[in-house]
Amino acid sequence: EVLARIKAVLRRVTIHAKAKKEKLEHYQFGDVKLDFVKYESTRGSRKLRLSKREYEILEYLVKRKGEVVTRNDLLDVVWGYESFPTTRTVDNFIARIRKQIEKKPANPKHITSIRGVGYKFLEK
Repeated sequence: EVLARIKAVLRRVTIHAKAKKEKLEHYQFGDVKLDFVKYESTRGSRKLRLSKREYEILEYLVKRKGEVVTRNDLLDVVWGYESFPTTRTVDNFIARIRKQIEKKPANPKHITSIRGVGYKFLEK
């Protein structure tokens, strides 16, 4: 069990280091424009009100476009592996992001849920 915990910590540190190294500055999909440097974004002509943490989640998902990102990966990278928010924390942040970027948040096209695993970002 100790060896498994050590491997898990090393995996988290590696994920966290990679995410920090690959800083994304701008990204656009559909009518959504994101500026990860200035923390500004728009959907069409409407300014979006996203928190710093929501930008961090979006940046991580965008950098892994098309890949399944687990809740644990998001907890590790965005919150840091030392803090332990509940899994619902990630789900609540994703719901808030969807309300901002999706035309129909109840039927998302960009941030899709992968049941029991996590989320996937798609440009569509």
